Amino acid sequence: MREIKFRVWDKVNKKFIVPAGLVISPDGSVSNVRYGEGFISELPYLTSDEFIIEQFTGLKDRNGKEIYEGDILGGVEVKPFKKPPKGLRCIVQWKEATPFPSFELKDNKKDGEYLLAKFNTGHWEIIGNIHENSDMLKKE
Repeated sequence: MREIKFRVWDKVNKKFIVPAGLVISPDGSVSNVRYGEGFISELPYLTSDEFIIEQFTGLKDRNGKEIYEGDILGGVEVKPFKKPPKGLRCIVQWKEATPFPSFELKDNKKDGEYLLAKFNTGHWEIIGNIHENSDMLKKE
């Protein structure tokens, strides 16, 4: 079974936080995120316009690091397979508008897309994320 995990980007303080709890509204959206240590009702929280929730893909990169939505992956050569093009960087994103909803990699060079699957994670390594390293995604 795939492990369901999330990370939270604090847009106010510009850093990742470890959520202690998520408050889910009746419509299914997350209305606020509690963080810190102590009684959950007394913890500080971020409102929905102050955070971004990113889901764990259930996969790890070639170095064993967990891959989340918003990560930037760089292609590396793994023989005997064809290597990704030099300098290729992709952002991990959820693609729901397909017959098979999945995590995909959005290409920074050609606006192409690659399937992110267990069989090809050896071709990729995490080199950053969209919040702290957005400059890595500029087209060359």
